[in-house]
Parts: sequence; C-alpha cells; structure tokens
Amino acid sequence: MGHPDGLTDWVVNSEVGRLEDVLLGPPDFFEWRPVGAISRETLRRRDSFDRQLAMAQHARMVEAYEESRAKTAYFSSGQACRLCTLT
Repeated sequence: MGHPDGLTDWVVNSEVGRLEDVLLGPPDFFEWRPVGAISRETLRRRDSFDRQLAMAQHARMVEAYEESRAKTAYFSSGQACRLCTLT
C-alpha cells in the first residue's frame, strides 16, 4: 500500500485485478469544476448539488470498499485542493 501523505507510491498496476487499496479524498470540499464534458454540461444546465446526498453516497461507497476488504486511505483536504482536477 502507498503512503497517502507523500502520494508518490500510489500506482495502478491492473485494470482488471482485485482492488486492494483505494486512495480517497474527503468529500467535504467537493464542487463541480469545468474540467470535462460532463461537468461543463452539468454547470451549463445549472443542476443543483445536494451536498447531504453526496456525503451519504460517499459514505456508502467507502462501506462497499471496506466490505470487499479493500484498504482505504485518505489524503488531506490540502492535498485534495491540489489534486481536485484529477478526481
């Protein structure tokens, strides 16, 4: 497993293998940004964002990873701001 503080040891070595480790960001600071076609269209339509629903969905996603025995690690909110266009 990599080191979430350094973020340098995280790699994808298989697209079809068993998911063993998951690096997650905190959902607290999620926002839509115009970095791709889907987010640009979402912003253009002025769709509403339900933060409470997003937080519940994130929690369920984490539960699903943990139920499948994948190890979850989190990067900090500061790192999240730096990496937000990659997620």
